[in-house]
Amino acid sequence: MDASVATTRVGNYLQISDKTVTISGTEEVVNKAGRKSEIAYQIAKKGKELKRDMEAVLTTNQAQVAGNSTTARKLGSLGSWIATNDVLGSGGASPTGDGTDARTDGTQRAFTETLLKSVIQSCWTEGGDPTCVMTGPFNKTVVSSFTGNSTRFDKGEDKRLVAAIDVYESDRLH
Repeated sequence: MDASVATTRVGNYLQISDKTVTISGTEEVVNKAGRKSEIAYQIAKKGKELKRDMEAVLTTNQAQVAGNSTTARKLGSLGSWIATNDVLGSGGASPTGDGTDARTDGTQRAFTETLLKSVIQSCWTEGGDPTCVMTGPFNKTVVSSFTGNSTRFDKGEDKRLVAAIDVYESDRLH
């Protein structure tokens, strides 16, 4: 019989991100072209910026930092929590998986569908059930170029070509 492993509590640090909106009272009440409320427009715009900033932090190679009076706190990015089921270039090393250190990338190479499928299969074999893939903007365009075993069709009459993949279904990622 296999011995069970006790649960260990791990933690991360809160990385504070903010965007400031400053609108004068006059700017809010004057008749604006294209919008009813300047403050609502600016808040929505800053909210999108915060979302992009957060996605960048989550997909970068960043270890957590406790911070102090002169150094800002940083959260450990997703990659700092992955200690197994990764595929790194020559000389690369996985982090410990507790957020306290970042991976060593090793020799850079192209991100391919074969590498993605290899990691998905590795996760599944080890008992994982991956349901989401997060990439930075460069690799998002690479994922959008994956062809898998499909043929794309488009309606010629709507004069649109969709060249992005938002949902990738593999044998185990769905």
